[in-house]
Amino acid sequence: LASLISDGANSLALVQNRCGAGTMCGGCVSKIEGLLGAESEFIPVKLSKIIRYSDDVRSFRFASKTKLPLPNSGLGQHIVVRSVMDGVAVERPYTLTSSVKEKRWREITVRQDPRGTFSRHLFNLKEGAGLEISHPRGQLHFTTGGDGALICLVAGVGITPALNICRSLDDLGSKRPVHVLHVIRKRADLVLSEDLKSIGRNKPWLKFDTHITTEEGPISPKTIKDFAEIPDADFLICGPNGFQEMASFALEKARVDHRRIIIETFNKVGSTK
Repeated sequence: LASLISDGANSLALVQNRCGAGTMCGGCVSKIEGLLGAESEFIPVKLSKIIRYSDDVRSFRFASKTKLPLPNSGLGQHIVVRSVMDGVAVERPYTLTSSVKEKRWREITVRQDPRGTFSRHLFNLKEGAGLEISHPRGQLHFTTGGDGALICLVAGVGITPALNICRSLDDLGSKRPVHVLHVIRKRADLVLSEDLKSIGRNKPWLKFDTHITTEEGPISPKTIKDFAEIPDADFLICGPNGFQEMASFALEKARVDHRRIIIETFNKVGSTK
């Protein structure tokens, strides 16, 4: 990395384009930025609340240790969470599920991976534990306006960006049409979508549907293609790799402009890109 930087890779994007560092788990991005001369953007926080949806899915809220409000965030952004494990500072990025208007705390929603070192660490923490979080990061692909509806095709814990977007649009008073299709394996996973169902009951701009694969069978490409008939719609796809590949291929076959399709990928270590 030092050699690349001395050879002219003087930005994070150039470093990533040349060697791929920071594009997998994202945990080393802040260290790369440090090599590039950027100052740390991490904020000391405490784990203020844990919301238990199931044995393996929880939301974690982080509140600032000072009285200052947290910095602004944008629709669909993520933060990097830093915590000390066995004397070593470890970092992982997670999509925000809190509203962009929330300045008192940040929320992430995590499914524990039995082999995931950091997710198991998070699940072992108690309320009041000290951590650090980065300033919000990531490109802003979504707005409160737009020519048409925003269609969120999400599966499992891939609902997280849709939670952030819908909670934010609700708080911002937006009336942009949003349609969320949440594909889940079993009925118990419906707990992840209770907030969206609640918003949808009171706000006509949000339509929310679920598809339970153990009861209805696998989601079909035809179901995805039907959404392509909605004029001028933008699409967010997030979930396991197989679901993402099927959904994106179905939209491409339906001739949806690729510029209107955003795929948020979750890697094994919990990163987003």
